[in-house]
Amino acid sequence: MITRRSPIVRVLAAAMLLSAQAGLSPLYADEPPLSDCRLKTQAELELEQIIDKAYRSCLGTRTVAGVDLVVRIPFGQSGERRGGAGFHQRIFLGGKGDHERIWTEIDRLLASEAFADHISRLQRPGAKTVIFDLEQRRVSVYFDPTLNDLLREGPYPGTRTKVYVLKTGSRISSTDVYNFLYCIGAVGLDCSGFIYNVQKAIAVAFGLDLDRKAAADLGTEADQLPGIIGLWFFDPEVRFSEVVDDRIDNLRPGDVILFRGGVPGRGIWFRHSAVIQSVDFDRGLIRYLQCTDWAAAEERGVHDSWVRFTPANPKISLGGPSLEWLQTIQPTFAGETPLRYWQNDGHRYRSYREEGGSLIVRLKIIKTLLQAGEPNFYKNVYGLSAGAKEGETVPPR
Repeated sequence: MITRRSPIVRVLAAAMLLSAQAGLSPLYADEPPLSDCRLKTQAELELEQIIDKAYRSCLGTRTVAGVDLVVRIPFGQSGERRGGAGFHQRIFLGGKGDHERIWTEIDRLLASEAFADHISRLQRPGAKTVIFDLEQRRVSVYFDPTLNDLLREGPYPGTRTKVYVLKTGSRISSTDVYNFLYCIGAVGLDCSGFIYNVQKAIAVAFGLDLDRKAAADLGTEADQLPGIIGLWFFDPEVRFSEVVDDRIDNLRPGDVILFRGGVPGRGIWFRHSAVIQSVDFDRGLIRYLQCTDWAAAEERGVHDSWVRFTPANPKISLGGPSLEWLQTIQPTFAGETPLRYWQNDGHRYRSYREEGGSLIVRLKIIKTLLQAGEPNFYKNVYGLSAGAKEGETVPPR
């Protein structure tokens, strides 16, 4: 079934078009502009909801020190932080666990005596320096003005495995919880672990056990997959996925963004992944989901990100220079060395053209499932769309 715009919405859209001609930006409007859009099948709308539900299962409300906080599954990649004597951080379940097991571990950590003691120290009044020792899995809190000033003015005294954080005030925040889970708890999902879980949710919704299918294709047992699945699984050269023309109107929920990374001359390969949740052709918005710690403090871990495009031009490449990628790339902790190569996901996506650039890929088994239920799922049909849905998520302005 193809969704179409009602006559009332057409009138409102025409009014928006006049506003746009008067100099108002339709990207920030409450009503969509009047233009032909790629129409969505009912199956695509349902898939958007399936992916959004999988995303929201990575967010949870927990009461800490009498405050209800939104806690997100942290980013966790084994070996991301290395230290002395061959130390490298080992993440619970290798960063590949299912959501239920990860939340069970998070709740165990939040109920621990170590966490309660840490929170009680953070609640003391005044500025304080928090030092997370990843190698010893120990956290210390110092009320030292000299340390506080050093964190404010630099240079940053920390290392990859001894993280310094300045805490002002006594109110506990989600960031405080995240820092403990990331540094001391060593629990979370890496980027491909999160993406694979989303693909599993899609498969389950259409009656397929992706673990069993992938294990059979790989010649292993399903319970061995967490130690095997990684970014390589989505690399089209392997065989499980295919490259998608990254024209915006070709994108579908569940498609995977593979970002290249590395150092020129020392190896360029796929280093990060994200998954498309929806494309709003009326407002010119792409919502994609990812798990990373290269983001603002309140966004680290599993979170949603956005790309703005001109609704009148949905046939341009995702790498087009006119697109506005809202997701900035920042150090995991304030004071750590920022990345030299990218300021946002758009810069990252457009990098390494000589090496093949970033790609949009689609798991073949997911494509087969979706086409079996809706043969027109990947067919681009244009017309007047139904406009934005009531209650949908919108990006920050």
